[in-house]
Amino acid sequence: MATFWDLLERSIIVQSLITFGLVVTACVLWVTNRPVPPDMMQVLTIVVAFWMGSKVQQAVTSTARKLGETDDVRDSNGGASDIS
Repeated sequence: MATFWDLLERSIIVQSLITFGLVVTACVLWVTNRPVPPDMMQVLTIVVAFWMGSKVQQAVTSTARKLGETDDVRDSNGGASDIS
């Protein structure tokens, strides 16, 4: 249960639920041949892109921790990581 509260604190669960809800709503509209509003498509695109970006950042941070790096993963080249 501690893992659930840790994930909730970092808003991973909230991000995933919002993304999943928007995707399901858009899919229901597509399947029922109803028009998907352009504003909803824009919001869906932004939310999915943000969700994917946060997943990539989590993977980079997790990899850095596994490799034993204790400092922040970001470096002087604009926040990119050189982890291979």
